[in-house]
Amino acid sequence: MSITRFVQYRGAGFWASDFIVGVFLKHLIDRASQHGEGKASSWLNDCISEWRVIAVVSDYGLVFDSTWSEEKRQIILPSRSGGASQPIQRAWNDAGRIVFQT
Repeated sequence: MSITRFVQYRGAGFWASDFIVGVFLKHLIDRASQHGEGKASSWLNDCISEWRVIAVVSDYGLVFDSTWSEEKRQIILPSRSGGASQPIQRAWNDAGRIVFQT
């Protein structure tokens, strides 16, 4: 069992607390599931399945797929304009509120 996990996207990454990554993944899965409702997108469902495995197996790192099309990236990753409508940005905000709550 690890206490940190590596998070990577497009060749760059960082080490993060296992707990924080777990909380983040929980919220990412929730947000992505809500976004995917009614769209029946198999690639998003595949991502959600993979994230569920990563969430429970603490020895796995979190690697965001660098081969995603621009359309897929816009659904999952935060926009450059700083909007928080995408699942990953909203999940990060939710996780931060829980982890850093005083």
